[in-house]
Amino acid sequence: MKSAKGQVSLEFLVYSAVFLLVFIILAFVFSDMARSETGKSNFIMSTIIGNKLLAFMATSYSMGPDFDSQFELPANINGYAYNITISKDTNAIFVNVGDSAGTFYSTKAMSFGIRDDVTLEPSQKVFISMRKGGLRVCQTGVGCR
Repeated sequence: MKSAKGQVSLEFLVYSAVFLLVFIILAFVFSDMARSETGKSNFIMSTIIGNKLLAFMATSYSMGPDFDSQFELPANINGYAYNITISKDTNAIFVNVGDSAGTFYSTKAMSFGIRDDVTLEPSQKVFISMRKGGLRVCQTGVGCR
């Protein structure tokens, strides 16, 4: 009789350990899937912001001198801080998201005649002005004139 009770206890422990192991594996799989979806969502949002900036720049450039436009950047991308850099050398727009996946988006633009590299901060207005010397992008309305 004692051996039957011991066998039942041992089987219970083995089955419990197997179910616990399966639960832990499933938790890791779903956690990884959620992290992957967050990275994809952050990339999509950074793509939208980068392309919106590019569209405003192209519109201002095509409208000619003395054309001004402005729009406001969102405060964050899905709760993560980000920054935008416009490079005068490569004519590219870079959006860097501060998430664990290191989300990064860049788009190549035509030469807008920007004089200096520009770094844009979130949650502020972006002023875009077309002048005879080229396009000006800044976050203070006075500096773009």
